[in-house]
Amino acid sequence: FSKPSASSSSYGGNPLAATAALATIQTIVRDKLVQHTERIGALMLEGLQQLQEKYEFLGDVRGKGLLIGLDLVKDRDTKEELSSQVTERIFKEALKRGLLMMGYFPRVRLNPPLVITAAQVQEGLEILDEVFQVIVKEVDYRHV
Repeated sequence: FSKPSASSSSYGGNPLAATAALATIQTIVRDKLVQHTERIGALMLEGLQQLQEKYEFLGDVRGKGLLIGLDLVKDRDTKEELSSQVTERIFKEALKRGLLMMGYFPRVRLNPPLVITAAQVQEGLEILDEVFQVIVKEVDYRHV
């Protein structure tokens, strides 16, 4: 360190990346995306909790903002996991209807984009309701 500029960092000297990061932060603040995420996330969580009351195989429903997780179970009391066959069917039925979900069977991770609208959340909840109805009608999920 005895010579000027003998020390550097791997993050230095990239004004383009710094400008892009600053513009991103400014957009998040300007468009109030944090507040939007809290409001829409609460709406989404409430809708999922209503589905949880309707479908026995929906175990724990938890989340914060727009990152929400669901546990799929055969039995809520024992928390025995839903089989991968049934979980895979849920994912496929959702995808057929235009809803892409992520997860690690038998857990579902819902993390839509920050700019999702309340109408889009409602549409997603309606798709999940349809999918869950199919599972109840067509699959003996407790014995698979």
